Amino acid sequence: MVFSAVDVNNRPAREQFAQLYWFPLYALARRKGCAPVDAEDAVQSFLGRILNDGSLGLMAQTGGRFRDVLCKSFKNELIDGYRKSINGKNRPPGGFVFIDGVDLEARFALEPVDSRTPEGTYDRLCARALLDAVADRLRCEYSSVENPGLFEHLMACLNSDPDREEHAAVAARLKLSEGTLRNKATAFRRRFLGVFRKFVAATLSDSGTVDDEIRDLLGALSK
Repeated sequence: MVFSAVDVNNRPAREQFAQLYWFPLYALARRKGCAPVDAEDAVQSFLGRILNDGSLGLMAQTGGRFRDVLCKSFKNELIDGYRKSINGKNRPPGGFVFIDGVDLEARFALEPVDSRTPEGTYDRLCARALLDAVADRLRCEYSSVENPGLFEHLMACLNSDPDREEHAAVAARLKLSEGTLRNKATAFRRRFLGVFRKFVAATLSDSGTVDDEIRDLLGALSK
């Protein structure tokens, strides 16, 4: 995904990349003390720069966990004030605003108050962003081939077996047997994990570290 986003002609990949990391970076800037408008400008300028000056390709070649490389690079940009000097010069026509209709500060205000470091909050939001991306992918898959409403039920059953009465009610509504619906829930968990592993692997230089990264991401969610 990262290498695809380097291609200036691959807008879908660039939009996916920006959408995935926009809010984690914004939250990092806010937790570092930036005012809302400064945090938004910092992320906008940072993404505009790395997507256009070759930095993203170099970052992807660094190795290790991409989220760590991205975090370090963004913090350096905040520290040295580079965002003020470029003032948006590297943004393409139309800018890199892939967050239409999203109030970043309103979303940030909904984040729980905790004792994490700014970097800890960033890691948690990177994990959430990946999980949300997986959910969006599967929502598209299931909406095209399955009964309406099935996806929401399967998401609710993702971490545990469903409530028996609710499960029976959903099965009746979807005109499925309870056993069929339970099998679909089991298959959905496998599919979700498979897509999640694929998304995580896309942020790593070494596919052999996927399990370690998954443990770290889920750990970041639970701390």
